[in-house]
Amino acid sequence: TRASSNQSPYFKSFVAKEFYNLDLVKEDDTPYDLDLDGLTVYTTLDLLLQEKAEAAVRKHMTRLQKQFQQSWKEKGIYDNNHPALQAHLHRYSKGKTEDAKQVVSNLSSEKREMKIWSWEGVTKKELSTLDSIKHYLRLLQTGFLAMEVQTSEIRAWIGGINHEFFKYDHVLAKRQPGSTFKPLVYLEALEQGISPCEYFANDSIVYEAFDNWTPRNADRSYGGYYSMKGALVHSVNTVSVDLLMQVGIDSVLELSRKAGIASSLPEVPSLALGTGAVSLLEMMKVYQAMANMGVAKDPVYITRIEDRNGRVLVDRLPADDGVAICSPENAALMLGMLKGVVDEGTAAGLRMKYHLYEDM
Repeated sequence: TRASSNQSPYFKSFVAKEFYNLDLVKEDDTPYDLDLDGLTVYTTLDLLLQEKAEAAVRKHMTRLQKQFQQSWKEKGIYDNNHPALQAHLHRYSKGKTEDAKQVVSNLSSEKREMKIWSWEGVTKKELSTLDSIKHYLRLLQTGFLAMEVQTSEIRAWIGGINHEFFKYDHVLAKRQPGSTFKPLVYLEALEQGISPCEYFANDSIVYEAFDNWTPRNADRSYGGYYSMKGALVHSVNTVSVDLLMQVGIDSVLELSRKAGIASSLPEVPSLALGTGAVSLLEMMKVYQAMANMGVAKDPVYITRIEDRNGRVLVDRLPADDGVAICSPENAALMLGMLKGVVDEGTAAGLRMKYHLYEDM
């Protein structure tokens, strides 16, 4: 795929790093320079899908940003005592003797003309450094990734809201995945022979061996029973944690590693609720494996590299057979359970709000 200079900048930045990891050398044993040696790098990106993804992110994030600003309008978001702002100020004062108040005073004392980005465009304003920090802390960020299930080829990659102003790639950033981690617990339960129709008590349990921690349901509702499928469809925290403890934390950690999560995960009951820090790319690997009948494949970004004379330096056809993380039967059961999440559960907004009626 050939992209113009302003298209898919986060993906191109990532591919550039991947290129240098290949350690390609010329005939004189000097390394190739991606910018100077006239190389052609073919990638898996689908430019039409990338454009659609960028338009969707722009539309969705513009709306969310307005809602966020309106919600916090009168709540003093990021005033001088806000923890997020204080964390940034701490970086400025590192190794210095000034206290926080002095740092605030120093950063707000002098104003100068700056280019400021917002969803309305780039403008020039007279701002202090502190004003600039507060402005950018108020902006919501996001990451977007699309992958071909069978081949694991990356089709769309958006690492943030504007690459010129925000180089940090949120596809690679590690965050708590929350309930999107739960399917790994349920898949391990299926692998251990637990039926999706088996029922579990929706009880509030205190885990004494883990600092008397107690999982809480989002609606604070307890009692009764849920089938394993019902608990996943409605994202019931108590049952998810109970299931994790039954199948074993170590078993879920091992499944996570097989599915493509390389990040270190906590060996605690709250693991079931997605309290470990992982990247969007890692979670994409997990869902690719489940959707691919249980076969996990490494993501493919580069398909071929040619030198200026058309000589092929790298030819990476996505022929990897992958690694089975579970049985095809249990992968199919997992997909059926996840379809229930979309059709009638916590992800029903995909149907009702975003009008995605395709088979999920």
